[in-house]
Amino acid sequence: MTHNNIITIDNFEEELDNIILSKKISNDTSSKYNIYSNKDGELMNVLIKVPQIRLIYNYSHQIYNQISFPLNPTYQKTKKFSKLINALEDKLQELLNKPKLDWITNLKKIKNIKSIKLNYYGKNNVKIISDDIGISDVKDFSADSEIEIISHVSHIWIKDKKAGTSFNITHIKYNSLEDMFDVDMF
Repeated sequence: MTHNNIITIDNFEEELDNIILSKKISNDTSSKYNIYSNKDGELMNVLIKVPQIRLIYNYSHQIYNQISFPLNPTYQKTKKFSKLINALEDKLQELLNKPKLDWITNLKKIKNIKSIKLNYYGKNNVKIISDDIGISDVKDFSADSEIEIISHVSHIWIKDKKAGTSFNITHIKYNSLEDMFDVDMF
């Protein structure tokens, strides 16, 4: 049975101490180290939970396997999530112990808005949870909708003297703007 350790903005300071790396796995052009959590002597997958964010735009033209999700709006939870990612990447660099590598972060800042870059391998590989009929892919998401994401922190990749972390989306909880207003407010 596979177990998962879900790291959130509320527990990351304790959970990062449980992270371990596999032995180096190499091929001709690149190498990687798988990432695990060793909690109470049990080997677990490392998952991170992205807090509720609002989409600035839709993803109807999404064709690549990487998506940048803006951490919008900037509020206490998204600020704390940025700290989680920074702390996680610092911990992974420490465990890797290769200071001469150029680290590529998954947090980007574009026009004063931080984004998290995540791998999305299509609707058949990601569980999308929604009350909306017809929502089965990120291409169906609309602007101003609210999402929460669970992402597997699978491995550190190394190629051409650069290194980074692979975050693979496993679950997305989607709530459309229409659903948020679908309550009797009187």
